[in-house]
Amino acid sequence: MNERLIYWRTAIILSLLFIPILGISQSNPKLRVITYNLRSGRGYGQPDGKTISQRMRAIGQEVSKYQPDILVIQEPGGQPDLYDTLVQALGSSYRFYPIKCPDYQEINRVGLLVVNDQVSVDSTDYCIEGEALGVDDLFNHWGRITLSFKNQSLIVYGFKLAPRQRYETRRKQIDALTPYLKKDLAQRNFVIIAGDLNHRPFDGEYSRWMNLGLVDSYDSLLHGSGFTKMDELGEDTLVPYRRIDYLLLSENFTKLSEGSSTTLNEGLFVPSPSRRNWSLSDHLPVMAIFQFDE
Repeated sequence: MNERLIYWRTAIILSLLFIPILGISQSNPKLRVITYNLRSGRGYGQPDGKTISQRMRAIGQEVSKYQPDILVIQEPGGQPDLYDTLVQALGSSYRFYPIKCPDYQEINRVGLLVVNDQVSVDSTDYCIEGEALGVDDLFNHWGRITLSFKNQSLIVYGFKLAPRQRYETRRKQIDALTPYLKKDLAQRNFVIIAGDLNHRPFDGEYSRWMNLGLVDSYDSLLHGSGFTKMDELGEDTLVPYRRIDYLLLSENFTKLSEGSSTTLNEGLFVPSPSRRNWSLSDHLPVMAIFQFDE
């Protein structure tokens, strides 16, 4: 057998071996979702000397290391021109959508949805319908967004609930959201709640989510590495000490999850003595990764 024939036979065999490998890679796309409360881009801890524009750029650069397909932001701040700064730092494939009711005038109390080119936004519903609940009084911000990823439809709820001391307001907020969630879950939609819910896993609100049929993407209720909210512990020491930021999933979505969600307790997200105990926010981002079949 001449050398040329051996060469071509070998090339054909190798190409056939690589076809299934490529097929597996293409048929199992991964979806990365991050939720993050930005504290209006003010940072947390000792002043760092950066302008707010520089901080927003730093947030975008830090988040870009994880290349999320969907980024749900709470408290992005009251300067919409800075949203461009943040998203440009993420990369040219990203675009953003403010989350607020059309008639809601207070720009400081909005959310932000950021997606890349792998995700299409099909519809948005930013306002509670029905009784006049008074969005100014009830919600900081909320959004129900229908998205498509690799031809798979999913629904993302992004919001921040009332602060920890306002239990009664949070109860009303969950009351208002429940009919929407029940309908989506009954229709077997892929649903994810991403946000700063301002309650802990052992508070009553957490049980309400679970009773609706949602599943916590984090695999431990109280484990320290899952803490997402920081505060002062002694003089000039900032540490995560509560878990109040969540990615909650419909049960069918959990089957696509690549293990537990991850709290990004690293880099500029977490205070460091070398930075005079300064970090990008007083919250830590939470990330989950999902594996889709074509």
